[in-house]
Amino acid sequence: MKNFIITLNGYGLLLKELFRSKPLFEYADKSNFQNLSEKGRWGYIHLGKTLEKSYFNLFANETDFPGEAFLRSLVSKKLPDGLKTFFLAEFLTHIEGKVIETDLIFSDKELNQLLMTVSEDKTGFSYDICDGKVVVGYKERFPSKSMVFPPSLKNRKFKDYLYKEKEFKKINNLILKSSTTLYEHPINQIRLDLGEPIGNLFWLWGMGEKKDVYQFSERMERKSFFISFNDDLQGVPEYLGFEKIPEISFYEDDSILWINNSLDINQERSLWVKSFEKFDSEVLGYVRSLCSNDDYRILFIFDSFSQQNRVLTNQWGVYCFMTNVSPKPLRFRKHIKNGKMFIEKFFI
Repeated sequence: MKNFIITLNGYGLLLKELFRSKPLFEYADKSNFQNLSEKGRWGYIHLGKTLEKSYFNLFANETDFPGEAFLRSLVSKKLPDGLKTFFLAEFLTHIEGKVIETDLIFSDKELNQLLMTVSEDKTGFSYDICDGKVVVGYKERFPSKSMVFPPSLKNRKFKDYLYKEKEFKKINNLILKSSTTLYEHPINQIRLDLGEPIGNLFWLWGMGEKKDVYQFSERMERKSFFISFNDDLQGVPEYLGFEKIPEISFYEDDSILWINNSLDINQERSLWVKSFEKFDSEVLGYVRSLCSNDDYRILFIFDSFSQQNRVLTNQWGVYCFMTNVSPKPLRFRKHIKNGKMFIEKFFI
């Protein structure tokens, strides 16, 4: 028995974006996908507003979600032991308290210089930088709270979204101080000269902490593997107990393989189509060969997470489920509200 769960981040846009009144998806040469999905059932699956939480909830209990910051800290090699609370950090642009830019790009060197400034008063946090992303860790434990994602702050007053609880006074003071001191930083002065948006607001979000979680493979009573062609879901499969493999040939029969791939939405629309054609040829071609003489169950999920830190208003993705064995769903629901229950029912 072959079991595959294939999640395609951002590829839901291929089903939505039109060219000459047809979805871009229809223009892709996808013979392997068509062969695998010929008798598949299509519908909608509820995911959530944010990428990591959506896929964590697909394989585990929502109450066990440890936060985006903790999940991303798992791939850090520089954060010290003993940290209890984690945050993601970004530098934003504000004018008179109103956030006007959120998707700023800094080099790791620039980020380090800005971070050295906001942490020079011994604010008590450690940090790690990797490929333009910052994870901050504190030795103290804060009450569990959610904070607005940076893109959702645009055109809003950031002070309206600070923590209300007194336990977060240190965090609020850090953010407030950054809003008045970072403007004069040499990095920002150079960016002003170049006409680039400056990072004069230090924003913490995605709060997380370690939690005990029931491993997916134990619950399913099957080995579970994971392979990805990017790092957008970094930390999620590791925390859930999936064994990361370098290529599909390491897949073991009767186990579950989670395959993840993300679309680069910054490319031209024509390259979106080419990206799926490449995935179909290089990945789904191999999956098809594995399934050609065996029983199989495959769940495809097309979502609209165009960026790792985006918050979606439409929380539904598109799914296609196919199997050549029983139990086949007789009264198949077009709208799956609980993906975790669906997987437990048809992959156990």
